[in-house]
Amino acid sequence: MKNWLLFSFLLLTQCSFAQNDTLNRIDSAGKKQGYFIITGKMENDKSFADSAIVEEGNYVNSSRTGVWTSYYPSGGKKSEMTYVNNRPN
Repeated sequence: MKNWLLFSFLLLTQCSFAQNDTLNRIDSAGKKQGYFIITGKMENDKSFADSAIVEEGNYVNSSRTGVWTSYYPSGGKKSEMTYVNNRPN
């Protein structure tokens, strides 16, 4: 629980100082680029609070790339999966 609180604080601190153009960015071609944080509101998932993180990771040309982390509605880490060419590896 202590680690989760620290993680939440660091994430909120980082997000509050991050520029809006580097988080959840969509380029001029309409493709997702860079680091994305998917929230309950974005997923329209009633089991998550609107501001709760559902998953997070990087997109390159709307393809998932690298490590993506999924969370339970309680906030605990559900899984970490590495994506290559938009497919779990």
